[in-house]
Amino acid sequence: MKSITAVATDFDRIAAALEAEVRERRLTRAEQFLLRQVPPQAKTALDAGCGDGMLTRALATRGIRTLGVDVSPGMLALARRRSGKNSFIEYRLADIMSSDALGQFDVVISVSAVHHLPLVQVVPLLVGCVAPGGTLLIQDVTTRPGLRGLPMNGLAWAVRRLDRLVGVAGHSREIRTLYDEHGRDENYLDENEVEIAYRHLLPGARVYLHLEWRYTVAWQRP
Repeated sequence: MKSITAVATDFDRIAAALEAEVRERRLTRAEQFLLRQVPPQAKTALDAGCGDGMLTRALATRGIRTLGVDVSPGMLALARRRSGKNSFIEYRLADIMSSDALGQFDVVISVSAVHHLPLVQVVPLLVGCVAPGGTLLIQDVTTRPGLRGLPMNGLAWAVRRLDRLVGVAGHSREIRTLYDEHGRDENYLDENEVEIAYRHLLPGARVYLHLEWRYTVAWQRP
């Protein structure tokens, strides 16, 4: 597992490359699914590991006052530029593992961030940011190792390739390379490990497995 300093450095480099892209990427199918799980009555949100702020902005367009936090100054600078003067958005440089003053929110989301941190430590911290009756949504990377995963992996690769060909989703080759370099030393849960881990960490949570190597966990605080 990389240090938070190394993670921030990687994403500062990615942010600089994103700045040079002609157009902003679109939400993935998994991200769109996650947003559909946001309760319509939510008024406040925390985006933990907000990156360039795409999901932060998506929440704000629903009239949800959203705090986006990240450890990468470069990503936060990009997020601020792309968000303009949206009064429903605040960005803050913060590490969720060492921040105890973020408050509580109607909905807490974390996308592609928890694999950078000890899961048994970060999940309770995210739970602590959920207001009574609120919702926690975690989405992250998963794998399908071995022969059993080959059919679904092949289908996922084909779908991703088709999306790139028709311009629906994806980054430039340079940015894909930067993400690949960042992920080279990362460890991801396989689909079975996801089910087991969250069964213990968030009893009663719903776990969804997506085609393109992502999972979503949805949990509601009593």
